[in-house]
Amino acid sequence: MKPLKTKNWMDSASAIPLIAILSFSLFMVWQWVTEPPYTAAFPNFRERPYAFPLDQVSALTSVALPSTNTDDANSHMIPDPDQTQKIDDFQIQEEDKCCKCALAEAELEKSQRIAPLLHGWSDSELIKRTVDLEEGITDRYSASLDCLQSEAPNFKPKKNRKNADSRVPCTGLCIPGGRMRVKIAFMFMITTSLPFEALWNDYFRGKERLYNIYVHADPLNVTLFPNPSSVFHGRLIPSGHADRGSPSLVMASQRLMASAMIDDPLNQYFALLSGSCIPIRSFDYGYRVMTSSNQSFIEQITNETVMEERYRGREGGAEIMLPEIPFEKFRKGAQWFVFIRRHALLVLKDQLENKYWGKFNRPCVVYFCGTDEHYYHTLIYILDSEGANGKCVTHVAWPPYVSEHPVMYHNWDIKKELIEEMQRKDDGQYLFARKFHEDTVDSLMALTDTILLH
Repeated sequence: MKPLKTKNWMDSASAIPLIAILSFSLFMVWQWVTEPPYTAAFPNFRERPYAFPLDQVSALTSVALPSTNTDDANSHMIPDPDQTQKIDDFQIQEEDKCCKCALAEAELEKSQRIAPLLHGWSDSELIKRTVDLEEGITDRYSASLDCLQSEAPNFKPKKNRKNADSRVPCTGLCIPGGRMRVKIAFMFMITTSLPFEALWNDYFRGKERLYNIYVHADPLNVTLFPNPSSVFHGRLIPSGHADRGSPSLVMASQRLMASAMIDDPLNQYFALLSGSCIPIRSFDYGYRVMTSSNQSFIEQITNETVMEERYRGREGGAEIMLPEIPFEKFRKGAQWFVFIRRHALLVLKDQLENKYWGKFNRPCVVYFCGTDEHYYHTLIYILDSEGANGKCVTHVAWPPYVSEHPVMYHNWDIKKELIEEMQRKDDGQYLFARKFHEDTVDSLMALTDTILLH
């Protein structure tokens, strides 16, 4: 008779999960013991539901912006460039403070909008989604009102995180006074390529948190900007065909505006540019000019000789414009504008309601109707005449003879004196200029000190 084998209390199969559990427990105990204490220099991000990744924190350690006129009512939006803010300037003492800063809430809201710019929506669906989202937000940017509350008089942070509602400063994004730095949406309307990409890359360098870029290009040109280091990489929006002076060109700009509005709630200014545009001022100068104004920059001309012909030039004649648009309210101007967010929403809403747009979006029965030079200018004059300053920030030179096209600058025209003259014109209101031929790239890059440091 064979002797009975005694059974082991634990065979190899059952030992595996037990070893895994013990190993995980030892790892957690080791991590807890070796974790460094919370300090301002090494915050305990795992304890903070609205915390930033470490790479984002390091990116915020130094941000400088241009100074502005202290007499301006909105001058508090931009701090003195000599007062570079650093994380160390703010003392974060209690670990139980909950970091609910404006950036985190803005990023959260942005993440709830749309993911990629290359969505599959039609024009009408994109505009409707944008208008519905904008009108559905009753308390936009609530975080901006509470940002930097820790610097308010008699501020006392709450120590119990469960009841904490104070906000820790977002260095580099919030500024004294509880206002959040807004962004400018730069909207490029191009056909084939962007010859001045290198110049624009220099223009935007170091200002990543103060702007967004959106590009409307030929629908078949989907291979633009393949270099990941370019600021234009991945910024193409769904585009359509656009003809000069036609309603399709207005629709292209509306695709850009709608994409910018729905993409980022901090886009508060919308600058339309062409592929032949260049900057003639530094980013800081342009940012100060645009964001210190509560008005749109758009021309509203009344005394052009072509006004009467273009007013009656659409199918239906002058009668189709009445009664909403009498001739004395018909306006003209360059299509290159900078809109405040209120006006961007205004034109998108009219697109849906088709009240004024329905009059401009009709077949042209004369030689040229120039819808892009009249629609926005007339609409804003009628609905919000005090909201536009009548200026254009893009310089254009016209030849001394009658011409449909402005002066095209070539390589032999590019001199330091030319740029300086544009900068001085009309009390320095111009931030950009056009039209520049692609053969001017090298000459313009040689003048970057004149262009980007003033």
